[in-house]
Amino acid sequence: MNSTNQFAELQEKINYTFRDQHLLHVALTHRSYASEKNHISYDNERFEFLGDSIIGASVSIELFKRYPDYSEGKLTALKSFLVSKKFLAQLALEMQLGNYIFLGIGEEKTGGRDRNSLLGNTFEALIGAVFLDSSHETAHSAVWNLIEPKLDDLYKNVIEQNYKNILQSYTQKEFGAIPHYTIREKIDSHNKSYFFAHVGTGNMIFGTGKDTNKKRASFQAARSSVINLGLL
Repeated sequence: MNSTNQFAELQEKINYTFRDQHLLHVALTHRSYASEKNHISYDNERFEFLGDSIIGASVSIELFKRYPDYSEGKLTALKSFLVSKKFLAQLALEMQLGNYIFLGIGEEKTGGRDRNSLLGNTFEALIGAVFLDSSHETAHSAVWNLIEPKLDDLYKNVIEQNYKNILQSYTQKEFGAIPHYTIREKIDSHNKSYFFAHVGTGNMIFGTGKDTNKKRASFQAARSSVINLGLL
């Protein structure tokens, strides 16, 4: 599973060949594997810490350069999505990163190779290893070459689903508080149930929403707030 040829395949997928192959081995070594092998004194958790910071910085820089008209709220929503374990795990799945990870027997049996958190963490560790073997610029390129093809669908799949995050980022910055949602159920003259939602901070109301579903009503309230406040 972890042959030299397969490592070559992985390096081809990230368009980077390690000078120090040991760094690649460390990046792919889960703590469950290290704990089972007496001769191994390392795992990838420190690399994961480093890679997380590098990915965050790279995404911030690229979004700032590529979208000069985007508000801070919109940039924050995009970044939150792109650095999330869910998205990084998606990238890891596409490159079949799970096939290359050194896992302990227990993790192997419980499906660790397909677990989002483990895949996302290993992806971060891999980028951390690229940085240690080369430079921030090279690690940045490795990250962005994988993310860039995903950008076309970001607005629909991220912004429109993250009105609440955009609003919360704004209220925390401007008022030092998270937005408060109030939802009330009402019955109309046809005995049909509706939920009315409004959201704001303190005595201020930013937006309202109405729907037959409570969750969608709060989503509509957040959406109207973001539009009313000019955050998009």
